This record gives sequence, C-alpha cells and structure tokens, in this order.
Amino acid sequence: IPALGIAILDGTAPHTVDAVYPGAVETILNMGDFFETSILQQSLDGIREQKQKNAVAHKHAGDFLEAAASVRRTALGLVGPLIDHEKAERLAERIVGRCQKEKTPDCSVRFVSAIGVQGSVHLQTAEKRAEMCVYVSDKRHLSAFFFDHLIAAANAHGVSYTRYAVPLRPEETEGVFFPSLNTVYFSDRYGKCREDASLLNTDRFLDKASFAGIRQRYRFSQKCFLALMDGAYASLAEAGRAHDLLESYYVSAMNFRALDAYTARFVQSLFS
Repeated sequence: IPALGIAILDGTAPHTVDAVYPGAVETILNMGDFFETSILQQSLDGIREQKQKNAVAHKHAGDFLEAAASVRRTALGLVGPLIDHEKAERLAERIVGRCQKEKTPDCSVRFVSAIGVQGSVHLQTAEKRAEMCVYVSDKRHLSAFFFDHLIAAANAHGVSYTRYAVPLRPEETEGVFFPSLNTVYFSDRYGKCREDASLLNTDRFLDKASFAGIRQRYRFSQKCFLALMDGAYASLAEAGRAHDLLESYYVSAMNFRALDAYTARFVQSLFS
C-alpha cells in the first residue's frame, strides 16, 4: 500500500519471510492463534496422512518435470544445428531496429504461464495488453531459437523489453514485449487469443531436407516429453487433492468469528 508505506506479505512456506527488525519495523501476524487446537489434535492421523501424500506427490512431479526439461534440451539440441541462424538474426535485427534505443534500458523477466495442480496454465495478459500481437510459430521448438536472437539483438542495441520465461526451463523464452513499439511477440504453443494478431512462421529458418534425417529421433523425444509431462500433471493433481483435504482439517478447526473480529480491528488500525 504505497500511500501508507506498508507492505503485507504471506510469510508461510515455501515463501517464508523473516522479520529483520521484529516489533520495531515489522509486525508478525499469526493466523494460527485462531485454531481450535483440540480439533486439530483429534485429526492428527488424517493430517499426517495428507501431508505425507502431498510431499510424495510433489517429489514425483519434480522428478517428472526434471526429466521432461532434459528431454526438451535434447530436442532443442537436435533441431538447433539445422536452423539458419543468420537469417533469424537478420529478422531480429530488423524488429529491434524499429525500437527506441536507451542509455539505461529496462529489461525484466516475467511469467505468464505455470505448471501446477490444474496442469499447464497460461494467462493471456501479455497478448491482450499489447497494442499489437505477433504470434511466433513453435512447431519443432523453433520459436525458442528466434527469441534467443531477439533478446540478443535487444541487449546489443540498448532496447527495453519484458521477457516471458518458460516455466519448465526459465532460461528459455516464450514471449517478448517491446514497450516502445507496444508490441508483443509470443509463442503460439498455447493457441491464439487475438484474431487481429499476425503470424511469424519460423519454418523459414529450418533446413527441412536435413530435418528429415532426424525426424524419427525428434518425434521420439516429443513422445517422451509428452509422457513425462502427463506424469507431472497427474502427480500435481494428486498433490492438489491432498492439499485440499489437508486444508479442510484446518478450515474446520478455524474460529472464523474471532478471526473476523481481529481482522476488523486490524484494518481499522491500519487506515486510521
């Protein structure tokens, strides 16, 4: 809340934040004060069971995702040598050449996609907020290479941008927004949410004759990748179910009347 000079943070795991000057600057609010602990003690066996199921499912999901990222690197390694990188670089230079150059460009990284208990989720924020949207075809993972050239050109010429990172491999890019053009270039892997968007076909960069020689290995890597992602999605869904059951124990043991009264007093003191 900038007007008050106050920040309120969720301090629970996995994003625990410790107070630096507790009491003098920071105040710690403990929602656990409103638990009916006798109810939780009676539910201890169920709490332990769901906690364990949640932890195991998350571990399995992490293993699947790590393997999927490795397979994706393999697929990129197969395709990379078959791309006309000079041609991709020239196009990137032409795009960046239209952008405003700055002495201290503002370059940031954001996520608009995630992998979680609902599977793969993509928020269309970047595409919908930009004045112009250009979808970059991702067939055979070619968009990743084009975005690398686009980012390199922007860095070389001092151009501000926002890079949208791939959640599975954050070093990989799935979109770039140039504020001086009010234009976003985004992978079409999630489909297209704007009818007025144009398409940048990355097939122009690929040596199709050479690709025929690795086609079978590439297809196999894709099958492995999709199977591993299915395993990750199933494990995360299981973790979500365990989390919901775990949460239900705590919801049933929460004294919401006392919590609401405390919240009202806190809000009044905050804005008084």
